[in-house]
Amino acid sequence: MGKALMSPANEDQPINKDLVSSELAYREKRYTDAFSLYSKLGEGGHVHSQLMVAWMLLQGLGVGADEAQAISWFDRAAALGSPIGSFYKARYLTRQGLHEEALPYYALGAKTGYLPSVFWMGYCASRGKGRVFDQDEAYRYLIVAAKKGHVFAIREVGLLDIKGGRGNLGRMFGLLEVLAVPLVAFFVGLVNKESDLLRA
Repeated sequence: MGKALMSPANEDQPINKDLVSSELAYREKRYTDAFSLYSKLGEGGHVHSQLMVAWMLLQGLGVGADEAQAISWFDRAAALGSPIGSFYKARYLTRQGLHEEALPYYALGAKTGYLPSVFWMGYCASRGKGRVFDQDEAYRYLIVAAKKGHVFAIREVGLLDIKGGRGNLGRMFGLLEVLAVPLVAFFVGLVNKESDLLRA
């Protein structure tokens, strides 16, 4: 995630001297300096910096690892409309078994097209997590994510197909989809092991 946060998707906020300094410190692995600079910017409402503070707290980079504090920073970013912040807040809630509470956070990310959140909206519909099972909605989200190459979405579409979700012919294709997943994951991982296509 550390690399993903530095993507062009975060260019919606102005770049300033402190941000350039924090990015440089992070790249140079001067994590204590980077954490301090990102924290200052994050306190001022800079979303990218809030995400970096959260990530560094999760990983224990430049500061002691603290999941509760990390989640509070993800929550702050989510409140400002960040699909990444929303996703990580939702994943935390999911790990706590709070599936229903996680859904609005996944929905926020999915609305922006953030693939991991699109996948989770489909996954929750297909598995009845935090909501009732809804095959049509599961397919709607999962097919969008699968067409863009999200590895776990491909697997879930295949599993729904094997169960007969799209008829007998779909069962055969479902088996092929499930069998193709390890190969797709391998090649995506070769290109970028931090890819959102592998994030679930």
